[in-house]
Amino acid sequence: MDYFVPNFGMDRDIKWSEEDEKVASALVGHAWAFKTPESWEKWRNRAKDAEYNFNMDLSEDMQASLTNMKFAEDTVKKSGFDVQDLKGVEDILKK
Repeated sequence: MDYFVPNFGMDRDIKWSEEDEKVASALVGHAWAFKTPESWEKWRNRAKDAEYNFNMDLSEDMQASLTNMKFAEDTVKKSGFDVQDLKGVEDILKK
C-alpha cells in the first residue's frame, strides 16, 4: 500500500543526544572511533578467523549406534508392536 508519510525531521531527543555526546567527548578528551582499522582490530570477533567443519562425519561408534537403532525400529515395526502402547510393555514385564 502506498501512502504519504510525513517527515518531521530528526527527533529532538536524538539531536540532543548527539550534542551531548560531542560535549562529553570534549570534556574527557576522547572521541568514539567506530569502524576504524584500530577499533576493528581491537574488537573484531576472532572466532570467525577459524575454519570450522560444520559437516563432520560421525564417529564409528555413532554410525554403529544409528545402524542398531534403525534395525531395532524396523524389527519392532515388523512385529506390529506399538512402542507408544504402554499396555504392551506391561505385558512384557509380567512375563
